[in-house]
Formats: sequence, C-alpha cells, structure tokens
Amino acid sequence: MRQSRWIYLVVLSLVSRAAHAHGEDVLTSIYAEIISIAICIAFLFLRKEAKPFRAIGLSACIAGVIAVNWAFADVPYLKNQSMITVVEFIVPLMATFSVIQISKIIVNHKK
Repeated sequence: MRQSRWIYLVVLSLVSRAAHAHGEDVLTSIYAEIISIAICIAFLFLRKEAKPFRAIGLSACIAGVIAVNWAFADVPYLKNQSMITVVEFIVPLMATFSVIQISKIIVNHKK
C-alpha cells in the first residue's frame, strides 16, 4: 500500500466514531476534526523548527483526538453540537503545539 493511502486510512480511522445524530449534522464535527489533524500534520512536516519533534507532535495530536472522542462518547450530540465541534478542533491543535513548545524549551534548557 502506498504511503499516502496508509496515512489517509489512519486519519479516517481516527475521526470515525459512533455518532448520535442523523444526516449531515455530524459532518461539521468530523470535517473540523479532519481539518485540525491536517493542520497538525502540515505544521509538523512543513515547519523546519518542528522537524526534530515530529514523532512527539504527531503522538500528541493522536492523543488529543482520542481523548476528545473518549470524553464526548456519552455526551448527547444534538444538544452540544457547537461545543463538541469547537473542542474537537482545538484540542488536537493545542496538544500538538504545546508539546512542540515544551520540547523546544527542554532541548534549549539542556544546551
């Protein structure tokens, strides 16, 4: 399997979850989560200063997605759609950027 297809399958498997909504209501949250993951990956692979921290940054993004999906697994979607969408978008980004900044501080402190 080509690498791009593998990455595509990983991203889709991360954003899939049981939706407690019907129709297009859930698509906004799924698209927001996909865009958030894409921003994290683009940041990690396009910014030179993030290059040494790609593995931990990607791990933080995945951990953020898993944590949000786990935290909102039992929350009624229709009543909390806006909150779920915003949190699903922000948490992976904040996890990735925070881990990168903390890693930079630790590396600079050791020098």
